[in-house]
Amino acid sequence: MQALVDVEGTAHRPRITWFADCVTSAITGPAMTPGRPSREPVLAAFVLGGPA
Repeated sequence: MQALVDVEGTAHRPRITWFADCVTSAITGPAMTPGRPSREPVLAAFVLGGPA
């Protein structure tokens, strides 16, 4: 399935980045961005998946 999001009137394919816990296979840190992959969504996923 292909998904598109509207960014200021232009269609973009969203990119999803996540970190997973290898023991439980749980996704601990997701992040989605509508543009090209960059370090910001990777860092956001890392922060969301970090210890509380």
